[in-house]
Amino acid sequence: MIGGGLAGLSCALHLAEHGIDTELFEAAPRLGGRTCSFHDQTTNEWVDNGPHLLIGAYRHAREFFARHGVTCLAWQPHLSLPLWDARRGHFSLDTRPWLPLPLSLAWATSRLPDHGAATLLAMLRLAAAMRRPLPEGQAVSAWLHTLHIPYPLQRDLLHPLCLGAMNEPPHTAPAASFAHVLREAFASHEAARLGWFTRPLSHGLVDPLTHALHHHGVRLHLSCRINALQPRDRHPTLTLRSGETRRFGRVVLAMPAHARDRLLGITDARSETRPITNVHLWFDEDVQLPRPLVGGIDTLGHWFFDISQQMPDAPRGRFRHFCAVVSADSPDAPQAWTERLCGELSRMLGRQSALSPRHVRLVHEQRATTVVRTAATPPTLPASILDAGEQPQPGQLPATIETAVMRGLAAAESILDSM
Repeated sequence: MIGGGLAGLSCALHLAEHGIDTELFEAAPRLGGRTCSFHDQTTNEWVDNGPHLLIGAYRHAREFFARHGVTCLAWQPHLSLPLWDARRGHFSLDTRPWLPLPLSLAWATSRLPDHGAATLLAMLRLAAAMRRPLPEGQAVSAWLHTLHIPYPLQRDLLHPLCLGAMNEPPHTAPAASFAHVLREAFASHEAARLGWFTRPLSHGLVDPLTHALHHHGVRLHLSCRINALQPRDRHPTLTLRSGETRRFGRVVLAMPAHARDRLLGITDARSETRPITNVHLWFDEDVQLPRPLVGGIDTLGHWFFDISQQMPDAPRGRFRHFCAVVSADSPDAPQAWTERLCGELSRMLGRQSALSPRHVRLVHEQRATTVVRTAATPPTLPASILDAGEQPQPGQLPATIETAVMRGLAAAESILDSM
């Protein structure tokens, strides 16, 4: 197994549970991939690389977490999506659990400020359209235009959902995959609800999974970079940075497509990625948002997380901790970004003047996700090498915690089926 993110962890654990001798190689000094934490010395806190928002539709991830002792999750009883903009202030899309979700969602959306009967009818059109085949190559914006979706509905719900789920704006995101997201996310009240981790990922997620790996006898090699992979038919050979070579019966590549191509020496394959920037802010003032997370409308920050409120039982310093997430964008002027985000957060908190942070940590992931695209001709690999990497195709779900777990489990099942 090459790669210690969620795809590699789920694959390794599934194989080990079925008695398969498994080794896992990870270039970083810790497991988890992008679901990781770091220790901030100024605040003496463990801080997630970025907040991870879950939805109830993540069935495979939920079952995987529950099976391996990951219990630090908070779930809404039903969908409640808090939103804010400078003109309308705080408002929320709140579904009613006693109504079927399609009707409840359409009714709740039509009740938002600036919405009404036109939104209700548009939601019903959208519910019917997302179950029909979509033209290949059509972007989300073009699809919504053909459905005559009014701008307020796009601005307040569909654009934020597109950025959150696809990590790219609607004018480039493939409509077929976005429709798939909507079908999964709004299949039921249980699927639509939101969830989040209540402890830092290194402790609440990675530690239980690491314990499970040790329990099932998986041999871990951390800070161990693979320099080369010779894809022989029966026994592929790994060359470690130390120069040591190792031969295996099967090798699973649980890594991003660009890293896979570099390892295999492929120069003509291309994978398109998008960044995510997480701006962590700590304040002296004892302030908190109305909800643990709030979506920003027409703001630089797409999501604002009240980390102190999300993780009430985690060890915390004396500062209030927030994180603003900017999807699919890179900070060209970090100081200006920080000032603008502090201003937006201050207005959300009802402050007349902008709060001044005691401490700031900006975490920028340049290749946070591989976006949904028609891939170049995939590399031809022997049966002894399985690709569990992140390279979603149009019509498939985008890169998420759920799809990472699904890729890992699918690779493990393929190996088990071949034995």
